[in-house]
Amino acid sequence: MQKSSLTLLNKIVRKLNVYVDRLNKRFTEEISVKGELFHLVDKFQIEKKAFSIKEQTIEKVRPFDIYGSISGIQFDVEYPAIYLMEYSEVRFFVESDFIIYEDKVVWDKRNYPMFQKMIPQDKDLIHFDEKTVQISTNKEVIEIGTAFSMCGVHATVWSHFLVQYLPKLYFFAQYAEKQGEEITVILPEYSDKHVIEVVDYYLNKIKNTNRIILKNNQSAHCKKLFYIESMSMISDHETYETYIDFFVPSCVTDFLKNIFVPDCIQRYGIGNKSQKNKLYVVRKNAAYRNLLNIGEIEEFFKSEGYLFVEPHLLTMKEKIELFYNATEVAGPYSAGFSNIQFCQPGTKICLLSNIQRSFETYLSYFVNPNEIKFVAVTGVDSENNSHSDYEIPLEKLKKAYTAILKQ
Repeated sequence: MQKSSLTLLNKIVRKLNVYVDRLNKRFTEEISVKGELFHLVDKFQIEKKAFSIKEQTIEKVRPFDIYGSISGIQFDVEYPAIYLMEYSEVRFFVESDFIIYEDKVVWDKRNYPMFQKMIPQDKDLIHFDEKTVQISTNKEVIEIGTAFSMCGVHATVWSHFLVQYLPKLYFFAQYAEKQGEEITVILPEYSDKHVIEVVDYYLNKIKNTNRIILKNNQSAHCKKLFYIESMSMISDHETYETYIDFFVPSCVTDFLKNIFVPDCIQRYGIGNKSQKNKLYVVRKNAAYRNLLNIGEIEEFFKSEGYLFVEPHLLTMKEKIELFYNATEVAGPYSAGFSNIQFCQPGTKICLLSNIQRSFETYLSYFVNPNEIKFVAVTGVDSENNSHSDYEIPLEKLKKAYTAILKQ
């Protein structure tokens, strides 16, 4: 798909904003809180650049292949410039992406190419239109001097954290090391032990900083706030998938591949083992996106000698070591597949997915397609949406398995 095709797809998607408006209206009707009304403004109207992380770029994206359907797709994406911004006298919340100054609000993701099909997950959002946003602001206010925020939508979710929030901490560190002032890093309440471990590691490397946890029922008012918008353009939530929903710039993938992964390998003393792994990443039954014939699928992979793993239940060292020494990785699409970033060249990956989720490019950014074979296998979806349950006929899986993992 060339850049012109992607632009056309974006225009088509923008015509579907009526559907999102209806969802927005329904969401509004379910909330009794009136909230406050703020005027949408561009960030440069109320702040200044402190540090340039990257300029505007055009980069190539290569989604993973879909067995028996699509292969070799590549297209160009325009990534905006990313800056560390400096705000004065602003406030924000833990689970929303708003930066509020007086009666104005910066909500940068409304400029995303997928925004008109996105269902924003900002917990404090009541209603929005083209010029204004209605926000629930009834929270305890915490006064802070000079701060840096790690808060926002999905900030505590491992898959989002890796590409949207962790890189913020890395690039902020480069700026903070040159500053003499004490800076408070504001963190959300993490529950994922792996996120906590990673945040602690990088925070401990930054001098002149302290940290506080901002609770969900609190808001922070900062005399000075250093802030980086989401490092990747990722949809909060959507009812259908397209190739424009997940964009991760090279400055993020370079950090993950050249800084984060080597840091982890060295820190935990990970090395090559003579016993290699064939991993099946378990995804337990959830409220959505279930593989309906999971029983026979799992029996097949067990018969092929796969080790069944639930990455979030392991220690960081355990899961890194397993993926680092894996020759094959398979299983239903889940956040656990973000750990393929620890795989070595030559690894083969077979991702089981509903049809719409197979258009999500998120996992493509964790691997080099010239080094790792990565193919998705789809079947029959129960519904026409991104969270549909699905079934993959066993015979199709066996054929795909042979084509992907045994050649």
